Amino acid sequence: MAKVFVVAAQDFQYTETVNVRQGQVFPLFEMRNDQLLIKHRLVFLLDPQPTVAAREAMPMCGECGRTFVEGWQRDRCGRQHETPEAERIRQAHERANDKIDRRVMQVGG
Repeated sequence: MAKVFVVAAQDFQYTETVNVRQGQVFPLFEMRNDQLLIKHRLVFLLDPQPTVAAREAMPMCGECGRTFVEGWQRDRCGRQHETPEAERIRQAHERANDKIDRRVMQVGG
């Protein structure tokens, strides 16, 4: 069966060993929950499916080799390689707390 290429709508952990980043183009591994990823819009099917030449022309992170739809997404990936893991976790928690604060303000208003 041919590989089906998708683009990630956000960062998430795809398998125990594979993390994907927003805008990353990657093939589905025919995992049990692949259809749920599509249904819940964590990934979008690329239509038409990219040829090998088209994938090679996409922006690629020089650090990890991930392929992206847009250059800014590749640049974001590169910056994440420069940021220590503890700092990335702190930033993610800060963003999550800000999101919760905004929701509370909207509801409690």
